[in-house]
Amino acid sequence: MVSFALSTPVLEAQPLEFFNMAEFTDREPPYEVKMDSAFLLKLDELRRLCDFSFHINSGYRSPKHSVEKYKAKPGTHNKGIAVDIAVANDYQMNLILRHALALGFTGIGIYPRHIHIDTRETKRVIWVGNFYTSNQARDSPNGKTKNAN
Repeated sequence: MVSFALSTPVLEAQPLEFFNMAEFTDREPPYEVKMDSAFLLKLDELRRLCDFSFHINSGYRSPKHSVEKYKAKPGTHNKGIAVDIAVANDYQMNLILRHALALGFTGIGIYPRHIHIDTRETKRVIWVGNFYTSNQARDSPNGKTKNAN
């Protein structure tokens, strides 16, 4: 059973145009979703500006989630202010990045097949995740990827 919760009642007056709450459900037990309403409205605007469908790889993560439980303090997914959006190509990545910056998202992580966006309460942070497969790193003698040149 999935339980839904919003941190603020904004969505009752202004429902999401492009998403339903099930898309943000934790993929691990207890299968909860506790998303911030203001974040979801901003995400909905991002989707409208991009004008292509978003597949949410990861939305809310409970404190019991395999990624969250090892963190010293809750991450942005656990706070309901982050998502990972799958990207099919550079065009989608660039468009999401450009509009996310314009809309004021404050956490942006760029990965080979997805982009992380959040509304953390710090100054803007942008990072690039690992663009190498785990096999490439595993197969090199020092655990780092070899330069192909």
